[in-house]
Amino acid sequence: MTFRLWPQLAYTLALGIPAAAMTMESQSAATDQTLARYQRAEEVTQEHTRHWLLNSDVVPHWMAGRDQFWYERQTPEGKRFTIFDVSKGTKSDAFDHLRLAQELTKTIDKPIDANDLPIVGVSLNNKDGSISFSALEKSWKFDPVKGLVEDTNPAGKFNKSPDGKLGVFFKDQNLWVRDFVSGKETQITTDGEQYYTYGTPPAASGLSVPAPLLVWSPDSTKIFTAQTDDRKVLDAPVIDFAPMGSVPKDLPNEDLTPKDRFRPKVKPYRVAFPGDENVPTFRLTIIDARNGHQTPVRYQPIPATRMNDTPVDGSRMWWGADSKTAYFVDTERGEKAVHVEAVTADSGSTRELFTETSDTYVELGSQVYTSATIVPLPKSNQLIWYSERSGWAHLYLYDLATGRLVRQLTKGDWLVRDVLGVDESRGQMLISIEGRSKDKNPYYQEIARVDLKTTSMKIVSASPEDHSVVSAGSFAKLIATALGADPTGLQGVAPSWHYFVETVGTAEKPTQTVVRDMEGRLVATVEDADASRLPSYWRWPKVVQLTAADSKTPINALVYYPFDYDPHKKYPIVDCIYGGPQIANVPRQSGDLGFFDGSTYAALGFIAIKLDGRGTIERRRDFHTQSYGHAETASNLEDHIAGIRQLAARDSSIDLARVGITGFSGGGYMTTSALLRYPDFYKVGVAGSGNHDQRIFWNTWGERYEGYPAGDYYKAQANSTYADHLKGRLLLVHGMVDTGVHPSSFFQLEQSLIDANKDFDMLLWPRLGHDIPTYGIRRVWDYFVSNLAGERPPREFPLNADRDIEKEKADALSDAVKAAKKKTEKKAQEESAEKERN
Repeated sequence: MTFRLWPQLAYTLALGIPAAAMTMESQSAATDQTLARYQRAEEVTQEHTRHWLLNSDVVPHWMAGRDQFWYERQTPEGKRFTIFDVSKGTKSDAFDHLRLAQELTKTIDKPIDANDLPIVGVSLNNKDGSISFSALEKSWKFDPVKGLVEDTNPAGKFNKSPDGKLGVFFKDQNLWVRDFVSGKETQITTDGEQYYTYGTPPAASGLSVPAPLLVWSPDSTKIFTAQTDDRKVLDAPVIDFAPMGSVPKDLPNEDLTPKDRFRPKVKPYRVAFPGDENVPTFRLTIIDARNGHQTPVRYQPIPATRMNDTPVDGSRMWWGADSKTAYFVDTERGEKAVHVEAVTADSGSTRELFTETSDTYVELGSQVYTSATIVPLPKSNQLIWYSERSGWAHLYLYDLATGRLVRQLTKGDWLVRDVLGVDESRGQMLISIEGRSKDKNPYYQEIARVDLKTTSMKIVSASPEDHSVVSAGSFAKLIATALGADPTGLQGVAPSWHYFVETVGTAEKPTQTVVRDMEGRLVATVEDADASRLPSYWRWPKVVQLTAADSKTPINALVYYPFDYDPHKKYPIVDCIYGGPQIANVPRQSGDLGFFDGSTYAALGFIAIKLDGRGTIERRRDFHTQSYGHAETASNLEDHIAGIRQLAARDSSIDLARVGITGFSGGGYMTTSALLRYPDFYKVGVAGSGNHDQRIFWNTWGERYEGYPAGDYYKAQANSTYADHLKGRLLLVHGMVDTGVHPSSFFQLEQSLIDANKDFDMLLWPRLGHDIPTYGIRRVWDYFVSNLAGERPPREFPLNADRDIEKEKADALSDAVKAAKKKTEKKAQEESAEKERN
């Protein structure tokens, strides 16, 4: 073989095509059909840029004192920040987009598109019509009178007092208070240090917050916060082996000597694994905002739990109305018990109000990634408490003076998904519920109003489709806060308690967002999702109901058919799995589809399926906790196999001899588990950044779902335990600087496969964290096309996805910012030199 063919051989072997099969014919270019499929799949990854589906959901930001909200409205040209007036049913621009674009243009001497403003972290002040936002690497304020001015003290860096006069901020790892009236800044803590900071998430979370996490007393004199202690948590560093990326071609030879910028860089990462002696903890304290006097809470430090959130951003700390008593929830390590505690503010003494326990773990909300579903009622000094004690998720009312249960607020063989809003004066709450109607999809939400005294419940919005209302603890609110925006008013329910905004639909068609009054009467239509730019070849996925491997439990799935589907042909099927107990993976509405996964495989000529098996959330408790102590059964691969077999029995176009599986993170773990534990069913798998052994993952996750204390029983969930079972084609991919799932998990699995003398494929991203690059997506496509479809992929297809297009735009703006900065600096130097000459 000539040296000229070696690159081709390497590429062929990487795709898993046997060398013996590599004939001159197999080296020929991909067929026209395969190339056309790749081009369509690329178009799917550009769905945002191509504006295929606009306004599939609406995130309302209600304006204080008005029945109006603003939202980010998508248009074919980009986006408009829009005010919706509920009483009039009209839309208008929230500000002068053209003027703002012109003024931003002046700051960098590069045209800014008024129809697609590059601004984030937006807060709207309805008193003067001004907006605050971040753009071009700065914080800004823009109002109709003063125009655009740089904001050197953006509101997002402060946690403001209820009266608006004070704001707490970070400085030198300590807390400071700014008096907005006098401008005076006062340091109120002095012992903050690295890994022992106030108002921050644990280091393992990888998150930073713009403003300190704390809770103000209603009288604006004290703060209730936590000092996060990571000092004894062990380090699990990652290494950046390519800190410069690729070496620039025009770099002079003399610069190619070993220097720090070319040396691999060790990046510290403090994280506790299951069973570690030391885990992140929180020291609770009350601080007088006027003088910094601390009243430590007389209680042992509480451990980080759930997904490494804090008791503040997890809504597990609050104040009573009199500012004399504060409250917190202590979740024990392992999460089998939680304690609700009251704190006397002037002494720090505590008393336990009530405790809830479980033989698995206590769930405080339907979604562990967001804040707990517990709602303090300050006027009555009561607490709405979420619990699965009955076997279903329901709400209970507690007296915070005595700790006694007042009454159960909801009950039945269905679950509460979220508390959407509470009006204590009216004694009402609005909630979303699931599973009440046995003849509809068990994951579809209905909206109900509940009387807190009588517990009577009225369904105010329901249909055969999913009804979604943004809750006060939603992902949208977390994102807004992280971007420095004011999250006040970001919720589906109007503060006036007159209206709520809901998005209705399924994953099989575009959605509609409407406003209803609290009786459920339709008031106005906000948006009909615009799918007019979807290509003619587009095929919506289909919702299907299947039965679990126990032959009795209904399970839900979404099936994506090839865009060029022919029922008379046979197609391989790809199982797009997540496989974690904290997720329901099947999209409910078209806005949840995530065009990157199932739809791209449909474009490539595969049938794809998403399925939620037993051991996952948003069903009855015993459905959810079936995977407790057996993380390898989350979403239950046997349910996936049973569901795919049932689907094939209904549809002869599915080829059960060609079943593939793929997933990322928990899905990467379960993909590998499928190839190892069910090798006769799953033939090809691509596992992205999998947490292949929970002993090498966050202690908060492993101890919650696998068990605490950790022990030898953890071996059953580890993929390395089954390494010698591998038969099919397995591609493992992972980022080398991944602190979401440590690369050690990847390498220990790799070693086990090597020790078992198993053939497998792998790709590592030297500079990437918990993600997969566009290059990697293309390689995943190639792997399935080669090994599952048995076709030749286009060589080095130049995939350009939404993320690449957005990065190119962002890089261009960043370059313009740098150029403008240099120009300003040069001008300042020239003016300084001119002054010296004169």
